[in-house]
Formats: sequence, structure tokens, C-alpha cells
Amino acid sequence: MTSPAMLRRDLSAGGAIRRWAEDRNAASVVEARELSASTGTPSQSFGTALTLLALYAGMHGWPPPIDPIDERDNLEVWGRFSRLRARLLP
Repeated sequence: MTSPAMLRRDLSAGGAIRRWAEDRNAASVVEARELSASTGTPSQSFGTALTLLALYAGMHGWPPPIDPIDERDNLEVWGRFSRLRARLLP
């Protein structure tokens, strides 16, 4: 059971920084554990990369075709940037 003293939070600036540091350290531990569990050796990673390159070469060459949705989004961003730039520059 949680005591009332444990439920009380330190709301001072020092307490906030301390909690942030503790949370960051805890997240680093979890991230390191997940990373070590999900990656293989460098030779395995290199082999996987070569396999993907061979797959792209066999399907449609390198580089892979442009995703039409990404292209549309890029053109939209460029259009907005161009309009903003035209307004700001004489």
C-alpha cells in the first residue's frame, strides 16, 4: 500500500529537475535493453542491408520509386514555403 508521504510530490524546481533526470535515466535503461535485444551483430545488419538492396534491384532498381503521398506532401510544403517567402521578400 502506498503511504500518503509517497503520494506527495515535490513541486519545487529542484524536484522537477530531479524527477526529469530519474525519468531520463530509467528511459535510457529501457532503451538500451530493447536495443540490445533487437539488434544483431554488425555482420547480420550488413547482410540485411544487402538483402534489401538486392530486393529493390530485383523489383524496380535503385533508388526505390518515389512514394506518391510523400511527393504530394513535399510539394504542399514547398508551395507553402514559396508563398510565405514571396510575402516576406520584396
